[in-house]
Order: sequence, then structure tokens, then C-alpha cells
Amino acid sequence: PSGAIETLLAYTLSVRDSAVVAVRGGQVHPLAVGHARVVVDFGGIATAVTAVVVDLIAADTLRLAPGEFRSWPLGAGRYEITVAPVRPHASLTALGMETEGARCVRDSRSEETIHCSVRERGGLGVRNQSTSTGGPTVRAVIRVVRVQ
Repeated sequence: PSGAIETLLAYTLSVRDSAVVAVRGGQVHPLAVGHARVVVDFGGIATAVTAVVVDLIAADTLRLAPGEFRSWPLGAGRYEITVAPVRPHASLTALGMETEGARCVRDSRSEETIHCSVRERGGLGVRNQSTSTGGPTVRAVIRVVRVQ
């Protein structure tokens, strides 16, 4: 009523089909293609929404030699991209990500997660930016999921 913006709202999330989406860190993350019902409860006031995972674009363990590049085409839609080292706490500083036709932003709660929106069509590429032939091989797990 005062017009002040309330930034911290207590809520809980529950998922009816944990094979399609999961709740981590207060956010819903896609796992597999399908529909799942998500219930959001704000202090006893609950509402249900449907989470739709449209397509699994990539789910790969990458092993990129210096200068090596991998890419995936992206159609119109919203995407969640996660890139994580194969070994926990390993560095991915040599890994560069490039997008074409996509507007992307890193998730504020997870360094490994990137959200992208593609208006018509685009592409996603990852490259081992090391230029020396004896440079490190990058090992990472990448997952690209189109969501609705």
C-alpha cells in the first residue's frame, strides 16, 4: 500500500514431477523434456504453474583441445545453459562461450547457469581459448535446454 518495492518475499516451491524439473536454490531448473506442475506458496497463498521443457539441445561432456570449437544451432525460444567442470572446483578459464542471435545473462545465483533468449534463430559455441599447442585440454559438462 505504501508503494515501496518489497524485494524479499518468503516463498516455497514444490514440484509434482521431479523427473522433468528440479528445485535448487529457490529456482526451478529443467531436467528432461516434458511438463511439470510447480506449486508456489507465498505464506499460505498457493498457485500452480506449469513448467514446460521443450527440447534438450545438448547434454555432453566436452573435451576440447587448445583452439577446438563446438557449436549448436538455437531456434526461437528461451534456453537454460549450464556449463560446469567435469571435476569439482577445476578451472574453466580457458573456455569461452560465443552466441549469435541470442541475448544471454548469467544467473545471479549460479555461476554455472546462463539464461538466453533467441528471437528468431541463433547459435551457441564454446571454444578452448588456449592458443598454445601444449595448452590445457578443457573438460566440461554442458547442458542446453529449451524451456517455455
